[in-house]
Parts: sequence; C-alpha cells; structure tokens
Amino acid sequence: MNNFTFKRTRMNLLRHTKSLILFLFCLFVGHLLNAQCTPDVTPPLAACNANIQMSLASDGTATFTADILDENSWDDCGAVDLRLSILSGTFDPTNIPTSDEITFNCCQQGTHTVLLWVIDESGNLSNCWGAVTVEDIGGYCLSNPFDCTEKTISGNVFFDANQNCQNDSEAPTGEGKIVKATSYPDRNWQYEGTVDANGYYEITLPFDDGKDYEIEILGLPSQVLSCGNKFIKSIPNGFNELVQDFPIRFLEGCPYMVADISSLLLRRCFNNTVNISTCNYSDQFVDDAYVEIEFDQFLEVQSSTIPGTLIGGNVYQYDLGDLGSGECVNFSVEVLVNCDAELGQTHCIFADVFPQKECFETDPNWSGAIIQTTAECEGDSVKFTIENIGAEAMNQALDFTIVEDVVMYMDGQYNLEAGEFQVQKVPANGATWRMEAMQAPGYPEWLFPASWMEGCGGLNNTGMILQFSTATHATSSSRFCIENRGSFDPNDKQSFPRGYGDDHFIQQNREIDYLIRFQNTGTDTAFNVVVKDTLSQHLLWGSIRPGASSHPYVFKPLGDGVVEFVFEDIMLPDSSSNEQASHGFVQFKIQQQPDLADGIVIENSAAIYFDFNEPIITNTTWLTIGEEFVSASQNIFKENVKVEIMPNPFESSALFKIQGLDLKNGNLILMDATGRAISQNQFVGNEVRFYRNGLNSGLYFYQIKEGQDLIVTGKLLVR
Repeated sequence: MNNFTFKRTRMNLLRHTKSLILFLFCLFVGHLLNAQCTPDVTPPLAACNANIQMSLASDGTATFTADILDENSWDDCGAVDLRLSILSGTFDPTNIPTSDEITFNCCQQGTHTVLLWVIDESGNLSNCWGAVTVEDIGGYCLSNPFDCTEKTISGNVFFDANQNCQNDSEAPTGEGKIVKATSYPDRNWQYEGTVDANGYYEITLPFDDGKDYEIEILGLPSQVLSCGNKFIKSIPNGFNELVQDFPIRFLEGCPYMVADISSLLLRRCFNNTVNISTCNYSDQFVDDAYVEIEFDQFLEVQSSTIPGTLIGGNVYQYDLGDLGSGECVNFSVEVLVNCDAELGQTHCIFADVFPQKECFETDPNWSGAIIQTTAECEGDSVKFTIENIGAEAMNQALDFTIVEDVVMYMDGQYNLEAGEFQVQKVPANGATWRMEAMQAPGYPEWLFPASWMEGCGGLNNTGMILQFSTATHATSSSRFCIENRGSFDPNDKQSFPRGYGDDHFIQQNREIDYLIRFQNTGTDTAFNVVVKDTLSQHLLWGSIRPGASSHPYVFKPLGDGVVEFVFEDIMLPDSSSNEQASHGFVQFKIQQQPDLADGIVIENSAAIYFDFNEPIITNTTWLTIGEEFVSASQNIFKENVKVEIMPNPFESSALFKIQGLDLKNGNLILMDATGRAISQNQFVGNEVRFYRNGLNSGLYFYQIKEGQDLIVTGKLLVR
C-alpha cells in the first residue's frame, strides 16, 4: 500500500456496508434467475466501484489491481477470474486482457475509464467499468521525469497487385476501416485510427513505455489475402513513429463482385422503388459486368434508372459496363405490387452480379461437392430439391430438415453424386414451408442451402418467411424479402431475420441484415439527415458492410461501436408537400460475435437526426441466440397454452417450456412408436429438461399432463 493512496468520498464503513448489500442482492437475483449450471451458459454478474482516486508513488508509478475496482462480482456456478483493460477506443468483446493489474505512470495522470472483465469457469463473461483518476499528489514526477512525447503508429492500406508487399503506387483502399493497436501481451491498452480516402491511417499514443503492440486492421472481407493483417511490433528507441503498412490483395485473376438489394417498403397496387448497389472490390478491372434480378411473381417491373432486358420468366438483366477497382454502380427499379397479392404476403427479390469466379483457397477436406436447394409450387405439392452442383461426389451423408410454418415436419439425410439430386414433396396446404440442408464440409464460399415457399395452395399465415434467415448466398448475390404493407411507422428499424417466436430466436453465427427507415414528417425540407447506430457488443463491429440505400450517403465508424450514415444535401421534402419523396432508408449487414451462447440477446436501435432537430429514436430490435429452436408437430388441448422444445431434434438434452398455464403437478411422459411409456419427468415450475441417457436415435411421442389432465401431445426427434 506504500506506492499509492486512495481518496474516497465515503467512509470505509459505508463502502463495506454497500458491498455486503450488493453481495446479498446478487445472491438473491441469482436465485431468482435460477442460473443454469449444467451446462453453464449464464454469464456472471459484474459489479464495479464507480469512482476511485489514486496517487503516484515516489517512483512515479501506481499499480491498479482488479480487486480495487471489483465490488463483489458474482457467479452462481463457481469462481470468477478478474482482468482489467482501459476503455480508450472501440469496445471489442473479443479482445480479452490477460492481466488483472495496470500500472500507471507520470504520463497517465487524469481520469481513465477502466473496464473490469469478469470471467467464470465456463468462459462466460460480463463487464462493468469505473472512473479511475490518477494524481501526482506528492509531486514525484518533478524529480522522476518521464518521456511523455506523443508517439504515432501510421501507415497505408493499399491493393498489392504485384504481390511484393510494397506500396508501388498501387490503388489505396480500406476507407472507413479501423486499425487497432493493442498493448501486447497484457492487452490492457487499446488505441485506434480510421483509414481515410487515401488509404492512410494514424494512431496516436499518449506516450511510449517500450511495450510491444499488436497492430491489426479490422473488417476486411474473408476473401482478402494480405502479407499479414496482424503484426506485433514496438516503436524503435529514439523514434517517435512506427510505420506499418497493410498491403492487401485478392487471389490473382479474381474479380470480387458484391451485390446488395433493398427497398423502403412494398405497397399493394402502388409503384415501389427497389434499390440495388453493386461494387467491384477487387484489384483488377472488370469488363462487361452485369446483374441479373429475379423479381417475385407479384412484382411487375415498370421502369429503371439504367436499361434492363427481360431474359425469361420475371428475370431481368442490367448491364453495368466496365468497372474499375473499387468502382460501384447504384441504380433503382420501379415495381408495381399486383393488387392480387394478399395483404402481408412476403415478396422476395434475388440479385446476382457477374462475372463470378471462385476467389478462394481450396480446403483440403472439401470433397468438391456444392449443395443447393430449390422450392417449387407444383399443383397439390411443394417440391423441394437438394442438388449437388459441384464437380465431385459427396464424401459423407448430411442432414436436412423441413419446417411447416414454425413446426418441424421432417428430417432426413442425403448423399449425392456430382449432378445428382434428391426430391422431397410436402402438401400444398397454404403453409409456409422451408427446407435447410447442410453444406459440404470445407466448401470455401458462403452458400447456405435453404429455400422456402409461401402460399402454395392458399395462404394461411403471413410473416413466416422472415422469422428465419434469408441470407443464403455469397456476397456476389443478394436475397431480399419483405412483406407488402399498409400503414407503417415511418421511422423504424427492422432486422432480417426477425427471429422465431416471442423471444425472436435465431441461430448463432448467422449474418444479420438491418434496415433503418426514416421520413421527414416536419414542415420544411430536411437538408441533411444523419442516422447514428450504436451496435450491440454481441456483434462483430469490424464486419459491418454498408449496403443499399434510398439516397447517397457517407459511412463513418465513430468508435465504441457507434457508426453513422450521413446523407448530406439529401434535400428530403416534408411529408405534407411530397409524401412519396419524404421517405428514405439505409441497410447494412453485420456478423455476430463467433459462437455466442444460447440465451444471449442482441439488441439494437438507431437515432435519426433531421438537420439540427432532436433525434428520433427508433424501436429496439432484439434477437435471442438459440439452437434448433423449431418445435416438432404437437396437439394442444388447453386454450392459450404454448409449448416450446429447444432443441427438437436434439442430441444430448432438450428443454420443455410451458407458457399460458401455471403447472402445479406437471409430468412429461415419453413413449416409443408402440405407445409404451419409457420415461417420466416431473416439471419444476413450468420447465423440465429431458436428458437422452442412452436413448436410441429415432422418433418418439410425448404427453404433458397436469395431474390427470392432458395438456399436449407431440413428437420428439432424437439424433
């Protein structure tokens, strides 16, 4: 304690009393939440002391430890590990520090936001932070001078077409990307810089204490190969600057084309605008680029801002011409939504930009098979086709599932030779049908085999398609689905997928597409519009890909997970003078943090600024991570009762949850195909977890009873 002192605004007795109260509160909350410990998926509770003051010692340093900031952080399932970092840039939930202490020196006087990382024994983590003010009360820094000269890490990001890792006046790239420098190996400190239009970035360090820094560029597409995109270096002695370039390249001879498609809304019996954005993100000139767009059968093309040619069915080709490196073409198409469409019906538009080549290194484990699925409405059936469009046969059997609305209908396997296909037919009963299949392991491009059909044989329920992901293809393709609407909130935010059920369940590692819409409902023209979005910590901030929009914009990452879309000189008329032109929108795609645990909620909202007015805050979208959350078919015998089984099919265990009825004596009965009861499990409250315990794979039947009253029956699939 002799190398620093603490100044508290409260007596120690009050602090310890507060800690005891917080400890008891955490214990009480943990009991209420009934944290799950087998497996442990519940994050610990982080608690921090808000304000701490400390003084430098006679050597001009002070060591700050995690236990000083910690206010009895707690985990229901075991011990916790505490670590520390300084929040000085974008919060990166994957950049976990390795140390539980930070040493401050004379160059670091002032107030710092210190982040406490609380990690339980299963790797779940949570954070809290406090303000730490460092002072030189004794004036020790006067007799122990430090070199507090600002240092910089800077460099250029450029296409390396020569593949020599040198900046030979190649085209700059990377505008808007973040370059991050993290102290290594403790990872306590993090500094950032943003790449400008000339490909230049600069990171300012307040001082240099001789540490190594891990320097990396965030948000590069997975197809990009570089001469290294992460470096561990230190500033040389006697110098104030470290230069670190980021030469990036694409595979030789590979045009990397990207497409995005979106629309503000689709209204029946009205013309609507569909916006398309296409870019050449490769280091080479692309000749004769074009995009093919397949419109829903209820969408009738009226006009477009560049010429289009009908090439068959409801598919149009739009020629983009020759595109230079980094060049983009944005255009729009006016479509009429046929009045015969049902209100709320979902319409899907598919865009593919050409030329397309495989820009990827080959995984040695890839067999050469490529799996895709299609769906067709054929009279009294919906026909699903699984096809191997690759050049080689599959080397193992893979699974597929078919869902009716939100109920598991069937699952099975397929194993196909090159060019071979397998057909599954289901009834054309007006349901929304969806097939998902596993992709061949090791296939180097993103191609998620899924297809769907709404309204074959009638239309029972709308909105089912958008509960699940429609992002099924690589960046050279775009799939956009949206329901036709009547009235709507003019300033809102939507996520695609929207998620299944009341909890909006989605699977981990799936890309999320956000659409932000705005309307000038004021009394005069809006000269500038700014959309500011604070991203969830559960999203991979560096992976954000700005997409199609109603008007040109500039994308700006501001740090701390905040991004801006700036519509400068948009001249958006007010709704009373021109209702149709008073609307605007912007769309972007982003990846989840890898392998998020079940139960994590991803929340997001946006603020919309019209000129100098107070911001309009959109609704908050939320998505809950869940694995195989679709229920198998079931029959419910009590009104307003809902049963969820997560997952179904399952491999090791499944959680049964009853909603709409308070169970006092609930019982789960599992039966084999002959109707013989083979197990019984009592509900605890309205939940029971069923464990496989050696049960053979196959189809089983279950009953849920309250005493002697039958509540629900259904099917349970064991893999």
